[in-house]
Amino acid sequence: MRCISQGILAAALLGSLCIAPAWGGAASKPLGSVIQTVGGSIDSVNASVGASVFSGDAIGTQSVAGRLRLRLGVAQVFLLADSTATLEDIPGGVAANLTYGTAGFSTSGSEPVEIRTVNGIVRSKGPEESYGQVMIAGPHELIVTSFRGALDVDVDGEVRTVNDGQSYRVVVDDDPAEQTTTDDSGGSKRMKQNAGDIRVRRRRPVVFYLIIFGAAALLGYFYYHHLNESPSAP
Repeated sequence: MRCISQGILAAALLGSLCIAPAWGGAASKPLGSVIQTVGGSIDSVNASVGASVFSGDAIGTQSVAGRLRLRLGVAQVFLLADSTATLEDIPGGVAANLTYGTAGFSTSGSEPVEIRTVNGIVRSKGPEESYGQVMIAGPHELIVTSFRGALDVDVDGEVRTVNDGQSYRVVVDDDPAEQTTTDDSGGSKRMKQNAGDIRVRRRRPVVFYLIIFGAAALLGYFYYHHLNESPSAP
C-alpha cells in the first residue's frame, strides 16, 4: 500500500512539472527587449542591452543624459532623460503609460503604438509608417510632435490629427465646474466627497496650438534619424 501511495505521489509531481512550464511560459511572454540604454532602468533595476521587458514593467531614465530604447515587436519605443512609463500589452500592439518626461516611438504601421498620459492618448495612425514623440509639459499640457507620418491625439473622445512634420501644444482645461450645496442659512458651500465616491469629470475643453519644434523635439528628431540609419530600425 505504501509503495502504491509513493507511486501516485511521484506521478502527481511529475505531472505538475510538465504542466508548470507551459503555464509559466504563457504568462511571461516578453513584449520585447532593450536595444539601447544610458542610465535606463526596468522596475528600478539598471537596464542592460538584451534584457527582456514585459507588460506591467516600469521603465525609466536618469535625469541627466539618460535614455532608453526598446524593440517591441516591429515597433520601437524610447524614453528621453528624466522620464518614467509603464509598458502595456494592447490588442495588436503595445502602449507606454507615460507618467512624466518624454517618450517616443516608431512603427511600420502594422502594429499600433500608443503613448498614454492622464491628459490624453497619442497613437500611431496606420497603416503608414510613423515616428512621433510626446512630452508632458505641465499638469494639463502635452507637446506632440510627428517626425514622420500622422498621429492621432485622443482627449476624452475628441480626436485630432497631427500631420507629418508638425508639432502641437495640447492644452487641456481640467478644472471641473465647482459643485455646491446650500447650507441652512441659504448660503452656498463646497460639496463634500467621501473617500469611496467616484467623481465623473465633464468633457474637457481642449486647445491645440501649432508650434515650432522645441529642444526636446530636436533631440527626438536626432533619434528619428538614428533609428532610420540603424540596422535594427523597423
